[in-house]
Amino acid sequence: MTTPPGAGSGSGGLGDQALAQLHSLLLGTERVEEFLQDLVKLTATELNVSCGITIRPDGRPTTAAASDARVGRFDEAQYEAGRGPCLEALETGRPNLVPDMRDERRWDDYAPKSLEAGVLSVYALPLTPFGYQRPLGAMNLYSSEACTFDEVVRSEARSFATYAAGALGVALKIAGHVEFGQDLQAALRSRAVIDQALGVIMAQQRCSPDQAFEILRRISQNRNVKLHRVAAAIVQRVSGEPPRPGSVEPRGDGPSRRRQ
Repeated sequence: MTTPPGAGSGSGGLGDQALAQLHSLLLGTERVEEFLQDLVKLTATELNVSCGITIRPDGRPTTAAASDARVGRFDEAQYEAGRGPCLEALETGRPNLVPDMRDERRWDDYAPKSLEAGVLSVYALPLTPFGYQRPLGAMNLYSSEACTFDEVVRSEARSFATYAAGALGVALKIAGHVEFGQDLQAALRSRAVIDQALGVIMAQQRCSPDQAFEILRRISQNRNVKLHRVAAAIVQRVSGEPPRPGSVEPRGDGPSRRRQ
């Protein structure tokens, strides 16, 4: 496996042991959410901080993975304020560093909540997978000590964030393929029912396929009912039962076909 950018050994990135653990997580975890949960725990352990990942699936921020129970409290301080380093990283696509929350003046409504929760320094990293223009989430690193995130720690954090961004990218692509497949299956089923209705109209009206489709289209427009629903009603009226579009699975050369 190719090592992500910035994930090298030494002071410029992750050490060999951390890289080996990350590779083990990638190979041994079957679900993306499990990988993210294991990743934030490893990040927290390696950097001696609290770590969480924020996403916005419906426009509202939510914590997708947390290294410990404190992360939820830290994240909620930002969500309630509606502002903060994590949310700004999500909006701008740029990392956000808070060396000492006691000196922070950018988010007057968030800083007191953060200090009350016990956070003195924060490093928020946008998670933007390769090929995406906007972040899909953010990795939030919290420390109860000031000035925790020096250049060495930030470099290591960026390496962990690269893996998290990649995992989110894979998850989104998988979800997109599933949704596309479901839409395709639905479209094929509708097409099958429409074809059945066209056959009925052709037989009744003794017309061509194009003329039958025009008749079906006019009925759909006049009744303001979707085409496939009109087709289903025609088939049901003739057959006496709801249409059966049948399987729309790919017609591969399965065992039964090979025996024929």
